[in-house]
Amino acid sequence: MRHFYKKHATKVNKYQYIKDNTETHEVVKMCKALEVSRRGYYDWKNRKLSTRKIFNNLLLSVIKEIYEESNKVYGSERIHKEVLKRGYCCSERLVEKLMRVAKIRSIISSRFRVVTTDSNHDHPISKNILNRKFEAKSPNEKWVSDIT
Repeated sequence: MRHFYKKHATKVNKYQYIKDNTETHEVVKMCKALEVSRRGYYDWKNRKLSTRKIFNNLLLSVIKEIYEESNKVYGSERIHKEVLKRGYCCSERLVEKLMRVAKIRSIISSRFRVVTTDSNHDHPISKNILNRKFEAKSPNEKWVSDIT
């Protein structure tokens, strides 16, 4: 446990781990094992939320509300437009980030694509006159096109 946290965790993650496990382990021992001060942990635990964190939490609740109202169809772009309509000032990037952190995703996986080829039609099909013989003896003898 100690080596994992030493390499991969920030102090906030360590403090959160301590807070989550206070019922099973002593705070003093966890602080010592994770190499953080007890004072630092208690300061972190008793710290008030920042203005940004409060705004992000409020914005996330609005995002969730819009998401549910749209039957989980709206993505970050549409949700951002709706957030702006409701009077909150934020960037689309912030909406994307909050949605990603909260694991909110549109249930529509991809946009609608227009299909240009319709093979099931009753129109006459032109004959293949060239039969893949594209070489011409003189200019303007054979013309070829491709619709793709």
